[in-house]
Amino acid sequence: MTKMYMKELPSVEFLEECFKYEQASGFLIWKERPEKHFDEKWKHKRQLNTHAGVIAGHKTSNGYWSVSINKEIFQVHRIIWKMFKGVDPTEDIDHIDGNRANNKIKNLQSISHRENVWKGSRSGACQMANGLWLARISKSFDNFEDCAKFYKIVSDFADEAYYKVMGGKKIPLPT
Repeated sequence: MTKMYMKELPSVEFLEECFKYEQASGFLIWKERPEKHFDEKWKHKRQLNTHAGVIAGHKTSNGYWSVSINKEIFQVHRIIWKMFKGVDPTEDIDHIDGNRANNKIKNLQSISHRENVWKGSRSGACQMANGLWLARISKSFDNFEDCAKFYKIVSDFADEAYYKVMGGKKIPLPT
């Protein structure tokens, strides 16, 4: 099975018949699609009544926006890339600010998969599906004892650091 992000996208012409791109928000908006996009007239009519003028797609559990076109699911950031560059992305499309929902073209860049994985692990921060950000520290150890000592030291300071970052407010740590 081809992964969603590796699927060949429809042509730029087809995508431009489907979507209007709002640069200020980074959203794709459904256009009134032509009847030739549908195999039955009632499907075209349904699209006109329910989709035209509406934000295309939905935010998935992993934080990306995806959209279904004729029963195939595509990632919105890859569609936007193709609409601007005129070709299918051949590499990963990275969200520069780390926010997977920010599909503004100025926030998207083409990088190798290796670079994308490295960037994600290097920043120490990732956005969770619920929209909160998770800070992580990762270190490798030769043995369990050293790892456990490191964890104890870091966890003892975590509450105090969180308190300072939050401006002195007593906010419960997310679980």
